[in-house]
Amino acid sequence: MYISLIDAPFDLVGVFLVLLLGGGITVGISRYFNLTIQRAIVLYVWHSMFSLIYALYVTEFGGDMVGYYRVAVSGYVEFDFGTRGIEFITMILYEFMG
Repeated sequence: MYISLIDAPFDLVGVFLVLLLGGGITVGISRYFNLTIQRAIVLYVWHSMFSLIYALYVTEFGGDMVGYYRVAVSGYVEFDFGTRGIEFITMILYEFMG
């Protein structure tokens, strides 16, 4: 199963907006966790970097995400805890984002 991360220029705009929004939220909640803004941004960039590495790895070599996606595409999934919960959330995202 081929999964593409970027299909159109609009996908890059979406990635940029999500990263910008996440950065804004990170700065906003840094005070709540008593972190300096610099430390909060470093943690956010660290997390984002490994999320990208994971996404690239899974699209190349496969992983649990592919299984969740296949179940979500196949049809209705009832909510439950654990794996079924992840499949349910993936199904909702697939229905709204295609």
